[in-house]
Amino acid sequence: MPSIPQTQSHDSRPSPSLCLYCKSFRRDLDRVQQLVASLEAHNRDHLPLILSVPAADVALFQARFGKHHFELIPDETLTGRSIPAGWRMQQVVKFHVWQMNLADTVFMLDSDAYFIRDFRRQDFFTQTGEPYFILSSFPTRFAPENTELLTLLQGQNTPPPLDLSQLLLPPVAPQDMGTIPRWRLWIDPLTSQRVRPRRRWIQDLLRRPGLPLEFMPSPLWMETVLQDMWERFLVPRRLNYFDLIKFAPWENHWYGEWLLATQCAPIHPRLPYFLHFSSDEDIHHAQAAGFTVEDFAQHFLGLQLAAGHQELERY
Repeated sequence: MPSIPQTQSHDSRPSPSLCLYCKSFRRDLDRVQQLVASLEAHNRDHLPLILSVPAADVALFQARFGKHHFELIPDETLTGRSIPAGWRMQQVVKFHVWQMNLADTVFMLDSDAYFIRDFRRQDFFTQTGEPYFILSSFPTRFAPENTELLTLLQGQNTPPPLDLSQLLLPPVAPQDMGTIPRWRLWIDPLTSQRVRPRRRWIQDLLRRPGLPLEFMPSPLWMETVLQDMWERFLVPRRLNYFDLIKFAPWENHWYGEWLLATQCAPIHPRLPYFLHFSSDEDIHHAQAAGFTVEDFAQHFLGLQLAAGHQELERY
């Protein structure tokens, strides 16, 4: 797979290449059409979109979209093997993106996301050409009880940037981190372990102290960070991405916690690009409160819905 050519920054140094990536499958075909339509309306710099789907779904997507909207890759090309369907396995596929050398930086999209305002390449990089890092002390999920988000949306206050001097302690060496016992990978599916507390397991395993943080939705992933985690954490412990997701199924938290713990790349935090709705009820709450798409566009590039839990496809 050829990599995306690099562009030149203002100081003549090569700028990191950038692409948009979405992992999808046949059930989300209509939602992908909505995502693609929003890209055609708002992608001012024509940033390339890469889409991966199971090999069995490739013909279906080609029939719907043709060959001009995005580059289509079978999931099996990414993973090198056939994998079962399921939301956990979708995350395993995403982890393999960096190994295809698609771009230095990948903007990770879900099928149920769509853009609501124009954006350009510069929205994803600092003035010095380094990618932003999605990082927040509160979730950007709309909910009546999410007071920090509501305050932002109402224009009453902009959350102060996270204080990296307090957040970043000395980097943790990979050899000082924990590992995932094989018995843990086998016993958890047999017990009643809840999924959400496992986010903290990632933080504890990588030895990052402090409060839990948010790294989603739709983060920017740097190839160098994923390669670093593979070479310095997974390979020495004889682990793979299937092991990570079985232990704690939050791919964005694995990425974010690794970067915070190791500081293996520059860290430039910013709030997520997308506002998330996890239920139709939350959409109805927002509409009843008088929020419009234009209100959301003041702070976010787009909206992301929870396709598996909602009937509504748009706000």
